[in-house]
Amino acid sequence: MSESNATTGADPVEQRVKLIPFEIRDAISAFDGENEQAIIVTIADGKLAFTELEEELDLHSQQLTNAIDNLLDGGLIRKRSTDDPSSQYAAHYEITEYGERFLDCLLRTLGTVDSGRRTEARLQEIGHIHNTDTDTPVELEEYTPQDEVETLEP
Repeated sequence: MSESNATTGADPVEQRVKLIPFEIRDAISAFDGENEQAIIVTIADGKLAFTELEEELDLHSQQLTNAIDNLLDGGLIRKRSTDDPSSQYAAHYEITEYGERFLDCLLRTLGTVDSGRRTEARLQEIGHIHNTDTDTPVELEEYTPQDEVETLEP
């Protein structure tokens, strides 16, 4: 430890990590596992109930629960009550706007590395070229993570 850190008691790693907004740190942590990645890509195509995710991904209930909890904590997905009385499910999971933008940014960054060879195809494959609600192109610079974080349900 350097002399200045020894006198202040500050951990240099902790100081630098705090320069990254907690929303980004939480999202990165939430996206770390394969199950989490499979879930977010699966629900990027549309909302699904727990049972549907369990069947689609062939995960055990506890594995799915743990991964969903991580994604919820990271603000990448949300759980919504089903308003449709004819639905057999009481709730479903869907990707948040923040989750869509997070995924888009990761895939678009890959495009800067490989000159976009695969990125466009991957974005089209998972439906992340446009805003699915309005069918309009997504403008990444218009969005800040706080917009979504404030609207998340507990």
